[in-house]
Amino acid sequence: MFDYILSLGGTVFVPIIMIIIGLIFRIPWLQAVKAGVTVGIGFVGMGLVIVMAIDSLSPPIKVMIERFGLTLHVFDVGAGPASGVG
Repeated sequence: MFDYILSLGGTVFVPIIMIIIGLIFRIPWLQAVKAGVTVGIGFVGMGLVIVMAIDSLSPPIKVMIERFGLTLHVFDVGAGPASGVG
């Protein structure tokens, strides 16, 4: 059961953890669920922004690599956005 929840990814796993933590701190059930759903929506939104950024930045980066003869194999979006995609 636990492996199944982990396999769903951070978009599902982190909101579930947030709900559980909220309930541990005695936040009302509905408020904890709203907070968890909000976190999940934030993860999905962040993922969409990163995908759109990669789609729009990939062609210019490929041209730069060809012009300067670079050998770049990684497209680094930074630690913050990458941790959000999870």
